[in-house]
Amino acid sequence: MSQVELARRIGCDRRAVQMWEKGEHGISRTNLDQLTRVLDVTETYLAGRGKARTSQEVHMQRLEDKVDQLQAKVDELLAALHSAQERST
Repeated sequence: MSQVELARRIGCDRRAVQMWEKGEHGISRTNLDQLTRVLDVTETYLAGRGKARTSQEVHMQRLEDKVDQLQAKVDELLAALHSAQERST
């Protein structure tokens, strides 16, 4: 996507996009929100601090983390049940 097209979709001037890319000027909260929406990426990804590119990937990662936590809890409960069964026999 060109700077002109990105600027049009965000609702700003092409020069603003150019300055952001060069690091010559900061981006406003409004334009940042628009940029993440247009590009379908997270702010963390844009800042280079996250692996998840899209909000959907962030959501999926959180779900996977929850599943892992639940699996660990199930394993813990099954081990406790097995231990209790062994003691009762």
